Amino acid sequence: MTQPEPRAATGALDDPTVLRAFAARLREGLYVADADGRLLDASPALATLLGVPEAGALRGRALDALVADAAARRDALHGLA
Repeated sequence: MTQPEPRAATGALDDPTVLRAFAARLREGLYVADADGRLLDASPALATLLGVPEAGALRGRALDALVADAAARRDALHGLA
């Protein structure tokens, strides 16, 4: 007797809609920034952590202006390259 093939997973994280919903429900603050450190997107939890009314208000802001030690952040990013 052969095993049935597994069904395709629904709600996989490679689905942009599922990934966006997943990020929106996390308690951890998430963000996506460009190479210059400008926020392209942020999770609602990050907005809450930073005391901003909504995540959309963070778009376009410089991440260095939002962190306590911008120089340490830049050094850490250099270490990743």
